[in-house]
Amino acid sequence: MNQHNREQATVPTPMIDEIKTQSFGVFGVDNAIVDFLQEIGFQAIFNRRGWSKRTGKDLPTLIMLLILHPLLKVPSIHLFCRDHFLSVFAVGKDTFYRLLQCQFPWRNAHWALIKKLLPQWRTLDLGPGYLVADTTVKEKRGDRIEGVCWHHDHNTGRSVAGFEAAHLVWVNKQGTLPLDAALRFSKRPLISNLLHILSYRFDCRSHLGRRYREAAKMSKLDQTVDMVARAIQAGIPAQYFLADAWYSSVKFVKKILDLGVVPLIRWKRNNTKFLFQGERLTSVELYTRFAKGKIRKAKGSKRFKGTFLDAEHPEIGLIRLFFVRLIDPKTGSKEWAVFLTTDRSMGLSNMIEHYANRWGIEVFYKESKQHLGFLNESVRSFEAVIACLHLAAMRHAVLSSMVAIKGSQRDQLSHNLAALTYARKLWHTFRAIFNDALGRTSILENHQKNEVIELFEQEVEAWLSKALMLDPLGSQRQILAETNCET
Repeated sequence: MNQHNREQATVPTPMIDEIKTQSFGVFGVDNAIVDFLQEIGFQAIFNRRGWSKRTGKDLPTLIMLLILHPLLKVPSIHLFCRDHFLSVFAVGKDTFYRLLQCQFPWRNAHWALIKKLLPQWRTLDLGPGYLVADTTVKEKRGDRIEGVCWHHDHNTGRSVAGFEAAHLVWVNKQGTLPLDAALRFSKRPLISNLLHILSYRFDCRSHLGRRYREAAKMSKLDQTVDMVARAIQAGIPAQYFLADAWYSSVKFVKKILDLGVVPLIRWKRNNTKFLFQGERLTSVELYTRFAKGKIRKAKGSKRFKGTFLDAEHPEIGLIRLFFVRLIDPKTGSKEWAVFLTTDRSMGLSNMIEHYANRWGIEVFYKESKQHLGFLNESVRSFEAVIACLHLAAMRHAVLSSMVAIKGSQRDQLSHNLAALTYARKLWHTFRAIFNDALGRTSILENHQKNEVIELFEQEVEAWLSKALMLDPLGSQRQILAETNCET
């Protein structure tokens, strides 16, 4: 099949769909985001680090509005200032563009926001966490935009002019949290001397100077290693590192292992040789001679068949290679792929379940490009491009955290209300039986029977509130509040 005409996989946007279906208050999603940022102490991020502006509107408010404006379906800062912001504050678009073009440490601000969000995530039932890395290409045609290069877009199978961005995200069963981002220049800039000019514009000791060297000198594998190291240092709980075949490098796997994370990477059918039964064989030779005849259906899956072999590599050590055959349900065509991990206790079904979490970064790219203004601003300077790169990731981090945490709170409330309803139904049934039995006795007078029933009801209500951790009056108020919001 021609790479230029091959069909694109349909990527869902669950976070955006959840935001559209949830009720975040009477005033919409913008107020919900502002309230959420205030809850986590967004302004304290800047106060503690001494980040401020000399005059004019304060820095936290401006960055909060930069995070917010794409969510209001406003395509640019210019339209946002014209239609929304100027009606409240006397600040023009130039204020925002000057902020984007200044040498502000956006990566530090991004990580400071992540560290504010992490305590909120730790209150949820997360399960095993995964660090997932990938790259994407954003097409840009302007020949005056600093850093625009020719990159190969593997989704379309052709070279496009634009930016290549590498990301590291944290995926768990509650959602996806973008942790870090980096730009990468290719060896084919759109303007031949532009990167050479950029090298003289930044002080090598400055934040932007380091970002330029990172984009111009480092490979995406080295960038990813640095991002994983920062994530581990920040205390991100991750059991596995997931990546596609673009990261199938022995040296890269060794560096990930040195950071204390177990890699699970789709491996290229290259010339890398593994030691198996005293022979040094490539993955193709291992599949042809040993794995092909052992292919079996994976438990719990109708589409996947595979097997695994335990081998060794002199630099990585003991590894397990999974050979998976995928059957297309529409065409019936068969393809096989190989996956490498150093966790030799992992089974075939577990491997498929773990690696499926890599899809989280594809969803992140789809949502960021369609809804969160991923590198969409009309800017030219390298400083502004770096700012827009991190702002898109910060928007996704705030939204995914808000959906996960607020959704968890709503689920807990629904569980509490269901338990309360069930307990009250049991209580009404038991009270009817108790009243009938008490009415038949002749030992007590009528006023004594009423006192016994009233005392017993008080004790049961107290038990419902204490033992089940339920507050009947509070739950009723929450039901009323939700009903009013939905109407």
